[in-house]
Amino acid sequence: MRIKNRSKVTCPICMMQVDPQSRPRTLRWEGKEKYFCSESCRDKFLQSRCSCQPEKGRWGRWLDRVARSNEKQFGKKGPCCH
Repeated sequence: MRIKNRSKVTCPICMMQVDPQSRPRTLRWEGKEKYFCSESCRDKFLQSRCSCQPEKGRWGRWLDRVARSNEKQFGKKGPCCH
């Protein structure tokens, strides 16, 4: 993550603004640098990695239900025309 143009970054747990020049707690995650305001926020991120992702909306939940239904009816391969 380049931070030359940005003066502050956001902690993914509490959404607090963090100054990257003030030596915040950092973590390299999936090729990107994550900045945290405290060690407790970094620990929370490590404990539940998916909690920082936004919750699925109505459309995403509907697609998940359809996928589960298709898997239940047709198996893991899905429907086949042959």
